[in-house]
Amino acid sequence: APDGKRIFFLSKRPLRRGEPLSDRENIWYAERTGDAWGEPKYLGDEVNSLSVHWQVSADLEGNLYFGGQDPDGKTMRDIFVSRHNAGTYLKPEKLDPTVSSAGLEHSPFIAADGSYLIFSRASQQRTQLGIFISFKTKEGRWGEAVCLNDIIGCPAATQCTYVTHDGKYLFYISWGSSNWASYWIRSDFIEKLRPKD
Repeated sequence: APDGKRIFFLSKRPLRRGEPLSDRENIWYAERTGDAWGEPKYLGDEVNSLSVHWQVSADLEGNLYFGGQDPDGKTMRDIFVSRHNAGTYLKPEKLDPTVSSAGLEHSPFIAADGSYLIFSRASQQRTQLGIFISFKTKEGRWGEAVCLNDIIGCPAATQCTYVTHDGKYLFYISWGSSNWASYWIRSDFIEKLRPKD
């Protein structure tokens, strides 16, 4: 979480003590107590109603963004948000088609203030890969996504983006000639891309 007091992660650990491993990944969290992390807690059936993999990202309001399988089966994988309301996480909502397209989207990073979202996308045939950014409009919708591959000079097979809390750097992993590696770059290009109107 942006305030550093809670960490979200995916795990197949048993939902209850003594039970076998879960047959899929679920979202869990732990809260910081002093210099240590508390006991992991299951986030609940509502937010874990989708098949989820890889990255979970939270904004300052506690809303969670993650990639999940479309329950209607109409698209491959989309970006969803589970809104935080009065200490409870609500049923995941699929984001606008400008983000959740007919292709495959995953590994979202939400800005702390919720103003932009960076995510990975592949076309239905998986011939077009890349990371994209979408800015939230004044009406509260997600704007048309812009591909960042050429802007930051990263390979097409890039994912798991993360902007540091001070907003200065973007970290990501990419597939090189024979393996995955981690990279970082200054993230000042984000403000240059932000719509001015």
